Amino acid sequence: MRDLLERLRVALSPDYRVERELGGGGMSRVFLAEETELGRRVVIKILPPEMGVGVSIDRFRREIQLAAALQHPHIVPLLHAGHVEEVLYYTMPLIEGESLRAKLAREGALPIADTVRILRDVVDALAYAHRHDVAHRDIKPDNVLISDHHAVVTDFGVAKALGEATGETSLTSVGVTLGTPAYMAPEQAAADPHVDHRCDIYAVGTLAYEMLTGRPPFAGGTPQQLLAAQVSEAPPPLSRYRTTVPPALAETVMRCLEKNPADRWQSADDLLHQLEAMATPSGGTQPVPAAAARAPSRRRTRLAVYAGLAVLGLAAVSGVAFLARGHGDAGSHQRKLLLVLPFQNLGRPDDDYFADGMTEEITARLGSVQDLGVIARTTAGQYKNTAKTIRQIGQELGVEYVLEGTVRWERSPAGSSRVRVSPQLIRVSDATHLWAHVYDEVLAGVFEVQAGIAQQVIDALDVALVEPERQALVAKPTNSVAAYDAYLRGNEYYSRGYEEKGFRIAVEMYQEAVRLDPRFAQAYAQLSIVHSALFWFYYDRTESRLVQASQAAEKALQLRPELPEAHLAMGYYYYWGHLDYDRALREFAIVQAHQPNNGDVLAATAFVQRRQGKWAEALANLTKAIKLDPRSNTLAFEVGLTNVLIRRYPEAEQYLDRAIELAPEWPEPYTDRARLYLSWEGNTHKAERSLLQSLGKTDRLVLPGRTQRLGEFFIPRDEAYQTALRGLSLSAVGSDTAAYFLFKAEFYRQNHEPRLERAYSDSARAVLEADTKKRPEDAGFRAALGLAYAGLNRKADAIREARRSLELLPLSKDAYFGAARVVNLAHVYALVGESEAAIEQLKLLLSIPSEISIPLLRVDPNWDSLRGDPRFQRLLAGTP
Repeated sequence: MRDLLERLRVALSPDYRVERELGGGGMSRVFLAEETELGRRVVIKILPPEMGVGVSIDRFRREIQLAAALQHPHIVPLLHAGHVEEVLYYTMPLIEGESLRAKLAREGALPIADTVRILRDVVDALAYAHRHDVAHRDIKPDNVLISDHHAVVTDFGVAKALGEATGETSLTSVGVTLGTPAYMAPEQAAADPHVDHRCDIYAVGTLAYEMLTGRPPFAGGTPQQLLAAQVSEAPPPLSRYRTTVPPALAETVMRCLEKNPADRWQSADDLLHQLEAMATPSGGTQPVPAAAARAPSRRRTRLAVYAGLAVLGLAAVSGVAFLARGHGDAGSHQRKLLLVLPFQNLGRPDDDYFADGMTEEITARLGSVQDLGVIARTTAGQYKNTAKTIRQIGQELGVEYVLEGTVRWERSPAGSSRVRVSPQLIRVSDATHLWAHVYDEVLAGVFEVQAGIAQQVIDALDVALVEPERQALVAKPTNSVAAYDAYLRGNEYYSRGYEEKGFRIAVEMYQEAVRLDPRFAQAYAQLSIVHSALFWFYYDRTESRLVQASQAAEKALQLRPELPEAHLAMGYYYYWGHLDYDRALREFAIVQAHQPNNGDVLAATAFVQRRQGKWAEALANLTKAIKLDPRSNTLAFEVGLTNVLIRRYPEAEQYLDRAIELAPEWPEPYTDRARLYLSWEGNTHKAERSLLQSLGKTDRLVLPGRTQRLGEFFIPRDEAYQTALRGLSLSAVGSDTAAYFLFKAEFYRQNHEPRLERAYSDSARAVLEADTKKRPEDAGFRAALGLAYAGLNRKADAIREARRSLELLPLSKDAYFGAARVVNLAHVYALVGESEAAIEQLKLLLSIPSEISIPLLRVDPNWDSLRGDPRFQRLLAGTP
């Protein structure tokens, strides 16, 4: 032991100061060390000598580097790989805690709740890695660490790196390097060359089995006997060793252990959804659909790392009063204005989605009528279960009529179902009930109920219909109740927010809907939109995702060429997928003609116009959208941000204040209001106060800078905020790893801590180099990588990437985020000492819509390196 320790100390000096050997490494040797340049404690793992036989060191290192790009709260990242005298090693951060192996050795079988919690963390890590095309191939208790009650997975990519570096496919090689016999999937044990991510699903099953029973499914005997058992023997049922395992959990685990990969859970996301359902108070008693996991709260905007939000105000007392003062849509005041309140679910709590779907469908049908104004469902949804009276709601929104109702889905033991809907139409001014009815139909008649309600409302309001409107009012989306149920579930998950998990569950639900009814055009359209969203929000920037979006939209149009939702899907495909503005606007115009009350289409049109530099047209359409959706915090926010860029600062403040009033728990408006005060007045006191107001109100800390405007960070000097930022962890802000690392680098730069600045810049570099390799034409990746290189003093690399980013997304292509790329280039120039070039970019930014202003330049620490330059002083003074 001592001999190897001394050899390591000599071989790895001066980069590492190796302290001592740690236990618990299984076949490997584990040592504690300090990475001297960055001052961080790391673990050095030495692989057994036999694993290095025939290995290409360079290829092993390259494969490890690819795996090192994985950044997730439940993954221990790989930092470096190399060799000492032909012995392979790799490094990773030191994690305080113990291995799951040690915990099992000490405690034996674990409590059910602890087991589910650990499994959720492990499977969450696997789901992330699988989405990045990395399978673990050696999940076992030794590779799971328990730290602060959370599980983290180590050694991601190591087994694959060894396999790729040796090129061997023999059973001996597979058994040694690509798995551990007690936890290996049958296809691994049989040396199948086509092993994929589902081997990890099997290993999770063995892990769960051992946590629940204290022993793996197959134990004892030689490695060869264990391999044979994995291939040919059925695992004993869990009940043989523990009778208290809930049936749903037992069923989930045993499905993981199916011999045929096709019979297991097909993805880690599927398995994660199942485990999360079990974590609810009623979980574990009855199996749930694979996609029934909870998604994040509605209308939560993700801090996108490399691209801006594509989804989107102020009302003095009512949401319409402010807009009526010269900002409204001409002639729209002549339309009768209606609010459809969320129908109340009188059935089981888990039927809420059905009642919400009923509300949404009725709203959509009524919204297709040109002479009727219908408030958007996002505003209406804020009055769900409200204690306010109809008159109070009407006064707040300026509506004349309110439709409310109840829904009960009744299921009989025989399997038949009925739906009972009781709507009523009320005039706000005197609370008169203009119409009411009770519908009691078999579930298959739900579409006739929706059409009947919409028609009765139209008749009661004496609104004339043209024939296309009448057809839209009574259209039947599908003949399959089961397909419609899956579609409603998809809508519910998609509407929860902009988080990846909700999007992916929605995809599964829509796919199930079109499987049940291959002619369900609306489901195809919605499926296309979610595929496009996964691409746009940087969850999946692959061409295959765009192909799926295109195919689903084209299928919807093939089935129903006149369907507005199909044209909406195609519009988003052109916009989000290709920045093809003209085609997107043509599709959105078709939707607007059929759905005059669709505020989402107005907003989408505005976002495209904003990128085209048509700022006045964009604001006009956003204003129309707000009139239909007056309590939308995202619309208020986007109008505020747009006004900042065109330097209409008082209007921007009004709308950002409104966004905070509507959703005080939402972080982003606080950040952008802080930037507003810098751009408007150079007022650092107001900017700090805006950010400090977010502490305690939001459910996550506000990063003082929007990541799509990389480098524009304003960091308060307040002690409480500094403490919070210093302790900020990735898990506290989301999964945007590169944005997190770049922010931390900027934080330590402004605090004059170069060692930590460099460490976080290097972490960002590792992630971004892998991202850029996958999508070299992505301007956002290039811009971020330029900042990372600048933090590492790699001047030429930093300038190259920042320039390439602007070449890929010039101002002529995108007036909105193209300006952000110019800011990024100026910031990189400033960081690497190219003052004259930085000042030239700032001059350009002062001449176009952007956040850059003279007051901001006077106080923003991002430009401190320029302050001694006379040219910068002349710029601030407004002289040539």
